[in-house]
Amino acid sequence: MTRVNSTNFTGLERFVVDQDASRGNFTTIQAAIDAAALVGNCTIWINPGTYSENLVFGTGNFSIVGNQAYRAYQVTIDGNCTFTNHIGNFTIQNVNFSAAVGDNITVTSNAAASANIQLDDCTFNSQLGKCIVATLTAPATFSIDMNRCDMQGQTGNILLDGPVTSSVNYCQMNTNSGDVFDLDNGASMIPVYTNCNSALGGGVTIRGATCSFTCLYCVGSYALELVTFLAAGEAIVVYTGLACTAPSGFWATGAGTLIYTAVGNIFGKTVDPVTSQVTFPLQATGTAGTTVTAVRGSVGFDSTSFAVSADGFVTFVGSTSGLTHTAIVANQTLAVQNGYYVTAGALSLALPAVSALGDVIEVTLAPTGTSFVITQGAGQQITLGSVSSTVGAGGSVATSATGDSLRIECVVANLSWQVVGGFTGTFVTV
Repeated sequence: MTRVNSTNFTGLERFVVDQDASRGNFTTIQAAIDAAALVGNCTIWINPGTYSENLVFGTGNFSIVGNQAYRAYQVTIDGNCTFTNHIGNFTIQNVNFSAAVGDNITVTSNAAASANIQLDDCTFNSQLGKCIVATLTAPATFSIDMNRCDMQGQTGNILLDGPVTSSVNYCQMNTNSGDVFDLDNGASMIPVYTNCNSALGGGVTIRGATCSFTCLYCVGSYALELVTFLAAGEAIVVYTGLACTAPSGFWATGAGTLIYTAVGNIFGKTVDPVTSQVTFPLQATGTAGTTVTAVRGSVGFDSTSFAVSADGFVTFVGSTSGLTHTAIVANQTLAVQNGYYVTAGALSLALPAVSALGDVIEVTLAPTGTSFVITQGAGQQITLGSVSSTVGAGGSVATSATGDSLRIECVVANLSWQVVGGFTGTFVTV
């Protein structure tokens, strides 16, 4: 039995990076990345400091986390980061990216397998380039997701070229001379609750007919148009507080399709006549396809994720994490894409027999709960950093104190789970 603590990281020493060799097993981040790629399903903890490195990432399922045991300090990567033909799931947390030249992160891939890069609570500063540039020709699914990040790019924030989907949630995006977003060749971008600003540029340029841009509940300001279509792509703008001072007099321009919740006028700017316009009614309907009639008319809306008032105001009733959260008081089998609050008792929670790559489960021990243990079936295993439970029905992961919480992601269908995004408290693996 191995005890793993999220504060002192006992059991994870061989993946600790520190510029002082006496405090870590690697003095450079690149050396730790190369080692982690061979092992897989592990976490690299980086102690505070500025690491002047140009990093290259290949294949592997692992995470990089700026060490939060030193909350008064920060971890900075001063250089350029390159992902080449990346395959697998990769997470970076609590890291500052700084680049004096070039882009902060560059992604190029023609790999035939799926990949995901997740960036949480990071900052980006590209003094001469962009924050993220992704150029892909792969037929497989590739996604780049950002949560609570702060981006400052000189010539733009994010450029996506190819079959890649990206989401930006609760972020701050600022650029000087370029557009905040630039999309081509089937790229898809979804900013949500994000502040987007460009001092000399616009919001998004859509260069490809198969590109899509969905802007939900965002604010910001631009010197040029919010949406520029250079091809017949699609842009959806929902309940935004965006302003532009474009000399053209348009907030959207070009021969694309614009779908929006507005009346065609944002701070005195209108929509280009060549742009196809579809306006959302300022109301929707109830769930299960039931149509309701409100001030602006009626429309079918088949979803259980929203509630609609009598006069057409829509509110989101799901979880912003994408999971369905439930308070539980009885032993049960966990279900993927669900979050659980153990509010009473000492519960035994079994991993699901069937899971797909990327499925997520969260479990938290509430103050009123006693404990919980996650049990395994044949061939199953849970990995916390570099420590793994025993394979099969004899293995488990258990809490030891109120407030313990973890988030696990399936890394091998049906069998292997990895703690991702860090964890809170002390867990015991068997």
